Order: sequence, then structure tokens, then C-alpha cells
Amino acid sequence: MKRSLKLCLLAGLLSLAIVPAFGAVELYQVSVPSAPNAPAFIYFTLNCPSDVTIEICPYNSSAPPPGLGTPVRTVNLGTKPRGRNLWVWPCTTDSGAKAPSGWYKARITATHNQAQWDPIIGLRINTDWINEYSARPLPSVPDQEGYYGVAVNKNVNSPYYGYIYVTHKVSKNIYMYGPDGTYLGAFDDTGIGWGGSAPWDISIGGDDYVYVGDRSNYTLYCFTPDGHWVSTSPWTCYYRAQFTRSDGGTAWQYGSGNASVVENRVDEATHQNWTSRRNIYTVQDTYTTYGMWVAPDRSYLFQCNYHTTDPNRGLCKWTLNADGYTYSRTGWQNTSLGNVIDVEMGHDGTYLWVTRSAAYSTSPTGTKALYTVNPADGSVISSDFDIITWGHMCSADAVGNVAITFGKSTPTWCMYYWGMFAPAGTSTAVKVSSEAFRVQDDNAPVVIPDSESWSNNPLAPDDSTSTSLTFQIIDAEGWADIASCKLNLSTLGYSSAEPVDSLVQDTSDTTGLTAIATEAAIKCKRGAFAGTHQIGVKTYDVHGMSTDWSFDLQVLGCTLTGTVRHTRWLSDDRVVGATIVAQGGTSGFPNYPFTYRSSPTSDGSPGNPPKGQAVMTVSEGTYQVWAEKAGFGSAPPVTVVVSAYPSSASQDPINLRPLTIKEARASANGTTMSVEGLCFAQPYGRAIPAWPNLPEQKGFDIRKDLMKDCKQWYMCD
Repeated sequence: MKRSLKLCLLAGLLSLAIVPAFGAVELYQVSVPSAPNAPAFIYFTLNCPSDVTIEICPYNSSAPPPGLGTPVRTVNLGTKPRGRNLWVWPCTTDSGAKAPSGWYKARITATHNQAQWDPIIGLRINTDWINEYSARPLPSVPDQEGYYGVAVNKNVNSPYYGYIYVTHKVSKNIYMYGPDGTYLGAFDDTGIGWGGSAPWDISIGGDDYVYVGDRSNYTLYCFTPDGHWVSTSPWTCYYRAQFTRSDGGTAWQYGSGNASVVENRVDEATHQNWTSRRNIYTVQDTYTTYGMWVAPDRSYLFQCNYHTTDPNRGLCKWTLNADGYTYSRTGWQNTSLGNVIDVEMGHDGTYLWVTRSAAYSTSPTGTKALYTVNPADGSVISSDFDIITWGHMCSADAVGNVAITFGKSTPTWCMYYWGMFAPAGTSTAVKVSSEAFRVQDDNAPVVIPDSESWSNNPLAPDDSTSTSLTFQIIDAEGWADIASCKLNLSTLGYSSAEPVDSLVQDTSDTTGLTAIATEAAIKCKRGAFAGTHQIGVKTYDVHGMSTDWSFDLQVLGCTLTGTVRHTRWLSDDRVVGATIVAQGGTSGFPNYPFTYRSSPTSDGSPGNPPKGQAVMTVSEGTYQVWAEKAGFGSAPPVTVVVSAYPSSASQDPINLRPLTIKEARASANGTTMSVEGLCFAQPYGRAIPAWPNLPEQKGFDIRKDLMKDCKQWYMCD
């Protein structure tokens, strides 16, 4: 994920004053979902407001990359907002004539002028991870811990490119954001027992998998890029900081926090096969090691050491030994920075971002909390980064911005904020669409995305309430070339090929290419699926050519409330964090039987349902209902009948049971389990013979593999 920093380049930079080539704007998620058809719907996501120009270029797949010819159409869209944007190319040239037949691609250029050092994404505060706040001045926040680690996906060929992941110690969540800062939700950590610990530092592998350190439980968790727990490492280290470097199908994991820095590995084929930890080097002080950055070939690394009494304090460069996994401090050392926390290579390999535990001072000789440092010799390039105070963990993106968790202007260790910051200056990003689209002598009509308008959405499943739908269709041959348009209403209980009520010219389009389609009264029968329906659209031209599209329609449902209980718990048998599953409904609809899954059962905290309870929306019908939770077994389903909308139903109990020993052995490593079996502890046996008068010691023995008293029970069937 990190960009390569060539050693030959380092050698040549030793005597030069480096000025990092910062950048702010980047184009993400460039796509043409209408391809290979034309007209072309060109989507792109911006990480900051930018001036955008789109060029439509002939494309020759046999020519050297990128295979683009002279643009036939160039349009400046002006300033487009941060986020997802769309432009439709109607197959016309700059003169307004239809473009020649052939294949085309879109080239998008975005330019942004950053006036000063500021967040381009964020700012988020410790009590609100969804909404953004102004950073000037920093908003007031409670004096409680919040964010800790942050990681940005830099794999430009990945659908997760630009995603931002942030850990939160108090809520014990890992939050995920899109490349434009859109909040996407929290990770699913069902089955992980944080206990008195929390998610701490976070990193990303070369295959987009995400790794989260659990400091107090001395473990590392692997998640999919969209936030689902996959596996847990063996016992490793006290994770203050964590770094992942992918190498030939193996994810090397580096952890620090105590006096030792350790590594272990997991194969990227299954993300299940972990190696045991190995020390790669040890420093003098306990709890002294913090963040690190490891070179792509692992030949060297940069390490932050926090305690000032250690001879390896400050920021140091370590080099790989001949054994291939231990390191020695044979590189440079910068002790002047003091208590440095984290280090990250900049986007172009010419500078390091370094955070420091200090209050920011505007005085030239005062304290700073963020630096850029020359990776060749450790010298400071710049420290002129206000706003950031009590800097903590950081992660650079692929174009020169840096995401940081940090505190406020008080001498405190807590991380109250996170944001993605960009330096001042003008930056430009250029991307070419991966999809090519084809102009033909006769192009089929296509629905214009996001052109739909509903009069009533969501819709009640009562066969009487109706909604109207209006949308636009474009045809490069002119709107009169559109012969018909049909809707698929089968999931609502009606026709799979319903002609629209009207199809007329869109007089607001001066090109004469667009039509407006309207269906006046769409209804939904009783028993239809409660949730999102994709209403299919098929358009035809006078020559019989056709294309397909779909629109989302929400259908309302009934309320099903369930309470999950445990068959063996005595004092309080209600289970928190379980999922209720309801399968069934009313026959005769496509995709019957329906399956509904609840959100996790409540912990009973203020503003939430009672403990062990979850509320879900289902359609009318008969259901088999059961509960699921990692580390538990599901009891046999119960039958629940739900009456017609807008009724409600409830079921108490929906039971979970303990696992058998066989089921427990088949569960993923690291799962917190409820197990039923014969339980005993391994006895110590008699004391050392040199002390023959000591009584026999019984109870817990030490773990032989760890040589540590873990107070573990042993169970069998």
C-alpha cells in the first residue's frame, strides 16, 4: 500500500534541501456504468471541491496505453462539490454534431487551490463520528478519550482506494469513511470480546484487508475491507502501534508498545494461518516504542521511541539484519524531536510525516506537534502545521494529504479529533475511465441515472395506496427514436412488463435527445417484501435495440419485536449483540421465502430497546424465527405469524444455547464462546523436591507454551 522509496534515491538526496511535492485533490471511483453503451454516464468522486474538465477521446485498444486520440468533446463543468458527481455525454462533438462511430473513453481533470493548511475531510470530534465540524477554531469537546488509530487505503487499483478507517477507544468501534469523507458505518466485530480493552492502532494490507491491534488483550484482528471480522492472531504484544507490510502473498505484522518490537505473519490467501510472534529488536525503556513505517522490501524501518531516557529515543532508522527478520539501529537518529508518536512515509517518498506529543506553539522556537522529516538523514523539513496539537497516529493518502488523530491545546494524552489535512497550494488530478463506450450508427435509448422522481416513496403494501414515477430517457438519435419503455413490477405483485403511461419529449433539453417517461399509479399488493425493491426498466428504440436499468422503491412493513435469551443463564438470561433471523412470508412473490435479519440485540442503554431485544421490519406472513450470535448455538426456530400491514408481532423468548465442545473447536480462533461440557483445571502436582514439606498445590497450572499463568479451564465432552 505504501509507495516505494528507492535506496538509490535516498543516497542522492543526502545533501539536498527537500521540498515535498504536496497535493490535495484526487479523483476516486471514476466509472461509466452505462458502458459499453452510449450515451455515457460518467461518474467521479472528489475529495475536495475542484474545477473539473472532461474530455471525450477516441479510444484504440491496440495503441500504446492509454490509447487516446484527440478529444471530440471538451467541456468545463466549473467547480464541482466534494463527493459523487455525474456528467452525461450525449454522443455529441464540440460542434453539436453526433460523434463518429467508434470507441471512446473519458479523461477527467480536476484542479483545486488549497488556501491554507486545513482539513479537506473532517473534522470529527470524539462524541460525533458522523458529522463534520470546522477546525478554526477547534470545537469544544468533552474531556474523554476517543479516536486512536487511523489508516488510509492507498491501493489505486482497488475499489476501496481512498477509504479511511479510524478506531475509537470509548465506543470500542472501528469507523469507515469513503474517500470523500462520507460516513459508511462501523465494523462488524461480533464475536470479539474487547472486555476492558478497545481497538487501538489500525493498518491496511496490500490486498485491502484491515488489521486492528487490541492492546490489553495482546492480539491483532483481521477484517475484510468492508468491515467483517475474519481471524485473530496468537498472543503477540501490548499494541500501542501496529503496521502491515504485504510481501509476496504474506502480510507481515509489526507491533510495538513495550520495550520490544515484534512481528508475526498471516497468509493473504486465507487470512487464517498466523505465525507465532518474534522479537525484531528491543530497546531499553519499558513502554517506549510507538509508531513505525516499514519499507516495501522490509530492508529498513523508521521507529518512534517515546521515553527520553532511552538511548534510542526520538525518531530512528533501523536496518534489516542478515537473518531476514531482526533489525539493528545502524541508521540515523533524531533526538531533537522529543516524544514522537507516529511516522508515515509521504506520498512521493521524499519526506516523512512525524507526530509529536506536544501542545502546538506559534512561536518559531516553540513546540510543534507535526513535522515533515527528510528520510535520508532525519533532518526536519517543516514544522509549520497549526491546528494539530498533541498529535497522535497518522496515515498519508496517495496524493500528499495526511489523516491524523490528535488532542487539543491542553496537556492531555487523549485524542479528541481526527481529520484529513491538506497543505496550501494548487494541485491537479487526472484520471481516464477504465470502461470504454461505443457510439454506433444506431444507439439504444438509455435511462438517465438519478433522474427519477416518486410521488410516494416508501409505499404501503395494501393494494390501494399508489405512487407515481417520472424519469428521463436519452437517445443519441433523438427522443423520437424511443419506441417504448416497460417496467417490471413483479416483486410488487403485478406485471413484469408494464408499459409506462406516457412518453413525451423533454422540452427543457434543447438538443432534442431526451424524453420524459411517467407511470401514474404503481401499487403494492399485501405480503410483498418489506424493504428495497429494484423496479426494472427496459427501453426500446424503433429498431428494436434495448437497454436495462432499475430504480429503488422502498416498501413498508410490519414490526416484529424479539427478545433473545440463553437457555442456561440463571440470573439474567437476556443476550446482548445477537441477531434475530426471520424466514418466511407470503408465498406467490418472487424470491419467497423472504429472509430478514435484525440489528444486534440491545444492551438496554438509554434511548435503546430493553436489554436483549431487537426490533425489525418484516412483511405479512408466517415465519420461522431463530437467533444467531458468534460463540453461541441457535435453538430450534419458533413459528411467528404476522398479520397485514400495519400490524406488529412479538416473540419472547428466542433462545440461544451453549456450544458443544465439537462446535466450539470448529469456531474461529479468538471467538468469545458460551460452551457446555465437563470443566476442570490442570493441577500443579507436588512442589519442587528441594522443599519436601510444602503442601501439594492444586488448581491452575501455567500455560506450557507461554510459560505464563493464564488461569485457563480445560473442558471436554
